[in-house]
Amino acid sequence: MIKLSPSEKRHIITQETLHKKRNKKLCIVSHYDSKNMIQDYVSYMLKELYRAGFDIVFVSTSQFIPRIQRVKIDKYLRTFILKKNSGYDFISWKVGMAMCEEFSSYDELLLINDSIFFPLTRPKKIFDFMRREKYDFWGLLDSYNRKYHVQSFFWFFNKKIKNSVFFSSFWNQCEVLHDKTKIINQYETQFTNLVQESGFRIGSYIQTQQVREYMASLGMYVPKDEILFYALWPVIIARFHAPLVKRNMLCPYHQDFNPLTKIWREVVGRHTDYNLELIAHYLSECGELNSKNKQNWIVFFMEFITQMLALKDENVKVVLYGYSYVGKLVHSILGDNVVTLFDRNYEHLNSSGLVEVFSVNQIKDFEYDKVFICSFGREDEIVTLLKKYNITRDKVISIQDYMDVDSMAFSNFLTKLLKLFHGVSYLRALELELQFYQTDSSIVKTINGYLQLLHILPLKVYPGAESMGNTTISLIDSKTLEVYDMGVLL
Repeated sequence: MIKLSPSEKRHIITQETLHKKRNKKLCIVSHYDSKNMIQDYVSYMLKELYRAGFDIVFVSTSQFIPRIQRVKIDKYLRTFILKKNSGYDFISWKVGMAMCEEFSSYDELLLINDSIFFPLTRPKKIFDFMRREKYDFWGLLDSYNRKYHVQSFFWFFNKKIKNSVFFSSFWNQCEVLHDKTKIINQYETQFTNLVQESGFRIGSYIQTQQVREYMASLGMYVPKDEILFYALWPVIIARFHAPLVKRNMLCPYHQDFNPLTKIWREVVGRHTDYNLELIAHYLSECGELNSKNKQNWIVFFMEFITQMLALKDENVKVVLYGYSYVGKLVHSILGDNVVTLFDRNYEHLNSSGLVEVFSVNQIKDFEYDKVFICSFGREDEIVTLLKKYNITRDKVISIQDYMDVDSMAFSNFLTKLLKLFHGVSYLRALELELQFYQTDSSIVKTINGYLQLLHILPLKVYPGAESMGNTTISLIDSKTLEVYDMGVLL
């Protein structure tokens, strides 16, 4: 039995039972919309799940949804629940299960959120196929990022696991967390691991291992821990019939935006029967919302480059703390101004043999003017750490010294942008698209327009390279970033 804590109960604003139990399948939908709307693509998803035979409990954290919005979906719902915006999907699902009458009597359970355009095709064949596989727990996509797990935007359970002590024990220990990374580590990836350890049969409709094998058959290596749908979504839809598109990948002003998805109309229109206007309508709302309320990351990117060049001109000798994508970008700009590198993962970085990175406890052995914190989002933690080595705040440079920006969100943007420039699978995706469509690459054409906004050299792709070499990034001037790689020139 799934029970709510007193605070979780207090966060429930309203609950309305609209229809009696009619099926043996239950679906809990986690919903949030910053404009307090129920988007048309959400209404369509509910309609298709209703037609597929699910009783639907709709849990929204948009606290001011007007009645006119509710009218669009009430006919599909068994229960409507409105709660305070806390705990993300996991607490919404927990509330939905705990507040559902006759929960234990359902034979199947689907947990889904509104972060995907789904279903791109009729869902019946998906459910029929996976039932024949006799999985206890499955999803639409799996991933080896961090560690193996079924991605949590779509989780399906049979009665055996749904009514198990293991299942209720997991959900009863779920509590409100405000850090998305903790949610991924403690709930999303951990749940898959616990399911495997408990002896239940687990599966995924789209298996990333099969995608990698397909890419390998074309001579294209994809790292095991790559988030494949981000890089290879056209292939996964066209060749593996994926029934979804991740919503935020298509929204130009969202930090999850993937410029490769500029061709979504071509891919989704060619390989699915999904109503493209459902996506187009959401993107028009997304653009309007985000252009007003989201950071303009492109502007911040150009400002960041300008500030780094100014620091280089000052000839300040710095040591860098943090050597991931952002650290490598800063290093490429400051060049000889960088005395040495520090990172808490120095042993792993040194194992590549490409760089020499030190533990911070060796910082006393070097002469420098400033410590540049390249681990954006961890500035306060690192400043505190440096104090242990008698390094005062005036000897430290952080991004906040130059720009009024959410450093963690900006780091996410920079990482995705730089991975797009030189990530192996992203470039392989471009190669594959050239071969797949056997025409001038629409991806290359559209992404060139995006890169030109950044004053970056146009993209040229040379298909057929058998291996990818080590990437180096060098700044030519204040408006041109050049990235070389074996077989690819950006």
